[in-house]
Amino acid sequence: MKALGIDIGTTSICVVVYEGENGTLPFIARRKNEFISENFEQDPDAIADKVMEMLSEAEKCGFGRNALSAIGISSQMHGILYVNKEGEAVSPFYTWKDEKGKL
Repeated sequence: MKALGIDIGTTSICVVVYEGENGTLPFIARRKNEFISENFEQDPDAIADKVMEMLSEAEKCGFGRNALSAIGISSQMHGILYVNKEGEAVSPFYTWKDEKGKL
């Protein structure tokens, strides 16, 4: 069994493939997740682009959707992203580190 994991964290984004039969990670990709302001906001489109880039790398290494048994996704503990009715981002991603609420 091969499982793909996607972790979208505050400081980094990681995609891994876990091989259950032998407990190894035959694929690991990491990218830095950057802030676009001093208020800890992030660019949701840049995050999606990085995830898609790493998924493409995994597929090129033989870990495409047909080779996987499961996919797991984890992300930051709190945040706000405003989207339109099509589900497209219309704001930056306001991370859990944003402290504008204290104003």
